[in-house]
Amino acid sequence: MNEFASLCIIVGCHIDSPGSSQGAVDDATGAGIEMEMAQLLCESVKPNETILLIGFGAEELWYNGSDEFVDQLPDIIVNTDAMIDMVAVGAGNGVTPIGQSSIP
Repeated sequence: MNEFASLCIIVGCHIDSPGSSQGAVDDATGAGIEMEMAQLLCESVKPNETILLIGFGAEELWYNGSDEFVDQLPDIIVNTDAMIDMVAVGAGNGVTPIGQSSIP
């Protein structure tokens, strides 16, 4: 039995930014929130579930980092009950699931 055999929740963000932005909203906000969550989880909150805080690389290269995570760690994925994506937190109404991209 692996260590993630029970309920697992993933909170994810990405740690790169599009070349056309400074990355403040896409996605430094998600990474900053994850760091604060990590501190709170270590200091005071003791959840019954396994919570994984993950900063995915290569998101701007068509999700290569998260794809690699899924491919390399299928046991975690099978036992994940929820995934919260912290991308573009605070961007307002201008966020779309997929906008324009020159990447195929």
